[in-house]
Amino acid sequence: MKHRLFFVLAALGLLCACRDAVRTEGTAQEGVSLDSLWKRCVDLRVGAEGSRVDVSDCVRGVPMPILVDSTPFAAADYSFVRVNAVTGYELCRYGEDALLEIEQGGCEYFGVTFRWSYNAVGKEVSDRQIVRRALLDTRQAGRYCGPMGEDVVRGADMLLAEWSAEGDVPGEEMDFRPSAGDFYYKVRLDSLVRFSDAAVVAVRYVLGPL
Repeated sequence: MKHRLFFVLAALGLLCACRDAVRTEGTAQEGVSLDSLWKRCVDLRVGAEGSRVDVSDCVRGVPMPILVDSTPFAAADYSFVRVNAVTGYELCRYGEDALLEIEQGGCEYFGVTFRWSYNAVGKEVSDRQIVRRALLDTRQAGRYCGPMGEDVVRGADMLLAEWSAEGDVPGEEMDFRPSAGDFYYKVRLDSLVRFSDAAVVAVRYVLGPL
């Protein structure tokens, strides 16, 4: 009788251990945290070797933050790093489940990329919903982008109008004249990338030639 009772208890213990292991594994694969997205954004940046870029003929000054100091992003784990004389990155949390990274760089052609990383994006959320969210978020962030803010908004509006009318437009460049100056902007929506329960969308602006 004792042997039988010991066997039953041992079997129950093994069953509980297996259930705990499955639960732990499932939790680990459930989602991507903002902290892991943050680390992923930082890891994707160019390395320190970029500081050796030749800027002797560069017509623009060193990179400065795109977001102005008075923005709500300042209190949201905001950081700015100047990787080299032509490349800079800003990174901040945007709401409860999103990160915004702004990459800038170039000389004759000046480029700014708004890269949105979203977590907690379930399978029930369609690609179209995520892309629309990124464009609307870019439009909203444009309000805090200082002198170029109006052009950021206009570019996002153009992509929203084209995307709503024609469907998906990733990779298609669109020209528009900025609010001031004789240059042209090109704006482009990059393809959506999904992994686990996260998604990344980039909206790119290029101004030039300067």
